[in-house]
Amino acid sequence: MNSLLFYFDYFLTHFKKPKGRYRSNYSASALFFVKLPALLFAIVIYTTALDKTASAEGYFQIGTAQRLYEYTPGRDNEIGVDIVNPGEWINISACGISDTDVISVEIRDPFGALLSGSPHTLTNSEGKVSCASPLDTPISNPYRVQANSTGKYSVRLFSASGSNFDRYDVTVTSSDLISPDPTGSTGITGRVSAINWYYNACAFTEATSADTDYFVLTNGGFPNTNFVWKLDLNNLSGCVYNISSNRIGVNPPRSGFTTAISGNSLTPEFPQYLAYPAVAGPRPSTPPTITNFHFLDDSGGDIAFSPGVTVGVQDSGDFIFTTDTDEGTFAIAIDVDQDGTFGDEGDVWLIGGTVIGQNSVRWNGTDVTGVTVPPGNYTAKLSVRLGEFHFVGEDIETSGGSVNASNPANGHGLTVFEATAGGGTIPTRVFLGRPHYHRFRPHSK
Repeated sequence: MNSLLFYFDYFLTHFKKPKGRYRSNYSASALFFVKLPALLFAIVIYTTALDKTASAEGYFQIGTAQRLYEYTPGRDNEIGVDIVNPGEWINISACGISDTDVISVEIRDPFGALLSGSPHTLTNSEGKVSCASPLDTPISNPYRVQANSTGKYSVRLFSASGSNFDRYDVTVTSSDLISPDPTGSTGITGRVSAINWYYNACAFTEATSADTDYFVLTNGGFPNTNFVWKLDLNNLSGCVYNISSNRIGVNPPRSGFTTAISGNSLTPEFPQYLAYPAVAGPRPSTPPTITNFHFLDDSGGDIAFSPGVTVGVQDSGDFIFTTDTDEGTFAIAIDVDQDGTFGDEGDVWLIGGTVIGQNSVRWNGTDVTGVTVPPGNYTAKLSVRLGEFHFVGEDIETSGGSVNASNPANGHGLTVFEATAGGGTIPTRVFLGRPHYHRFRPHSK
């Protein structure tokens, strides 16, 4: 069986709610000419499954069979801890594969500097918990470190005896006199995240599957704004697997597509919390704008270019547009197969992050396989979107859910909700509305 990278994307761009539905209608299109020689990818999703609650910060929320991998360079799997008030305490507890495993922890401040005492080896009196513990009561012997400044600290766990942790908890408390509650029923929650959670469940069975809830913090596109998406996993099954998210899916040229791992890669981006993030800002109140969408060859001449004819001469060109949003997501769909449908397997997607003002996106005239497209007129469509979230799962055998599952509620499989600060969720319908077009007439040279 081939291993796959797969994703689901969710986004909102316009914030009127006609008849209770979100409308996304900020897009543009352009016609240009390839002498020799969009993506507008959207999933209509109805997330109406019953929600379940979860909170807090570790093994208790993630699941009994999901062994956490130690920090691995290149995996981006360090644990982030948000400190909102100076003087708060970071509490760390863990067990390796056995109670005798030697475990160390490294903590860095928001500027990347090691805290005094790091790395620190956990002991039975300070930080180590039993590998048989359900972690369902307050922990009396955590390893504690006081954070003297605000921001995101990083925690890296290491095992000298193996690479996995059977038990793990990272919790913030306001005092060193408070025992951290791994269930999240009391105390501070919404502080712990990772841009890539890296696990070893050791098998692909329902008994070792994950029913975890993640709260994904995405950018709102305007200063101090965010969206929070609740990724509700039910019977998601992987053995050694990763959970990450970003604004484009897998890296180009297969952004937006489910694809084999071989020859492709992903870049984790958004922090995935185990409870609603305390640092989340409000949703933005205005939609993005798009103006001046057009195409220019790389000599700045016109909308025609000739890739593959004379090396170094008009081999590529740039899609140019102006927007007022920072850290939004642009998606340019080029209807390469000219079937009038944007975003199918025959088309090219150019996806990335926006900046305020003029944006320039290079295209070299090739399709997703690297072959130069035939001469002809091609239409491109641009969309600028806020709060876009692509869930990327690496080497996951099933996204979960089954009518035959022992828990009937798990028949829903993977669902996504928009999370609210009060602990609730919104069954979110996401779709594209009527596009706004800008057209440019092609001409030859």
